Amino acid sequence: MPQEVITLVVSAAVVPQPGALDARPLTAVGSADVQRRSSAQRAVRAGALVVGGLATGTICIVIPIVHLVTTWALPLLGVLLAVREMRREVVITRLEGQCPACEAMIDERDRGRDDPAVQVCPHCNRRLQIVFG
Repeated sequence: MPQEVITLVVSAAVVPQPGALDARPLTAVGSADVQRRSSAQRAVRAGALVVGGLATGTICIVIPIVHLVTTWALPLLGVLLAVREMRREVVITRLEGQCPACEAMIDERDRGRDDPAVQVCPHCNRRLQIVFG
């Protein structure tokens, strides 16, 4: 089944830092390709994460001392990552635009909308708020 890719116009605004004297929002416009994942695709990925966590936790039973932590931590990590994957309906496959603060070009690929790396300018490290519209 082919993936649906939607091109959107994106507005990025610099989030004002607490206590900043200049609290006016700076905005810039860019574009993004967005991939929507169906419930079935998310369920398959989440199931793979749970099975992977259980399998690695089971394999670690034979390792002395390490098995005290990994036998419960790896399955728990698999479940937590599966919950995160089920919540991620939209993935930004390409994000292009200009940073509102430093005006440097931003070109990000294959990041989730909730990925913190997308929400920070790689050049000036200012926090960005991405709005689809």
